[in-house]
Amino acid sequence: MCHGPTWCISASKAKLDAVIAQAAREHRRGRPVVIGEQDPVIAAEIVRRLKIHPDFQDGVGEILGPLDARTEDREREYVAKALRKGYALVTTKITGRGTDFLLGGDPEVLAELDAIKETITTMGRARRPEGEPDPEWDQKFGFFYGQKYDVYKEICKKEKRPCSP
Repeated sequence: MCHGPTWCISASKAKLDAVIAQAAREHRRGRPVVIGEQDPVIAAEIVRRLKIHPDFQDGVGEILGPLDARTEDREREYVAKALRKGYALVTTKITGRGTDFLLGGDPEVLAELDAIKETITTMGRARRPEGEPDPEWDQKFGFFYGQKYDVYKEICKKEKRPCSP
């Protein structure tokens, strides 16, 4: 399991530079990065700076966030991806909410999200409202979920391996 340093900083430029540099070092080692920042404005600035940092232009992973009240609808996706190799998540307030992060990612949620997208693309529509039967949609979703789950299960298993020191 990866154990990295814990950093507590205020928002001075030098300290933000240090956070970005540390995140880049961890990314080069293949480690996932989670950065917590209470101020949504500073969290958004960290995301912006990570997205343009040369070390994060390698095509490995993705910059996620900031996870805050405005992006709550993407929380499942961000949490499912957060601890995958090469991913970086910037979040404002998740502490104490019972959020579980899985090293390597969550294959069930990743498969579900991809299967929903694939089913919508194939059928040209979203699922019918809750409570209305939609057997055709359910059948296609189940097919895509089965395919995606097996793929993500293997990917997440590989990414769960210990990181280099």
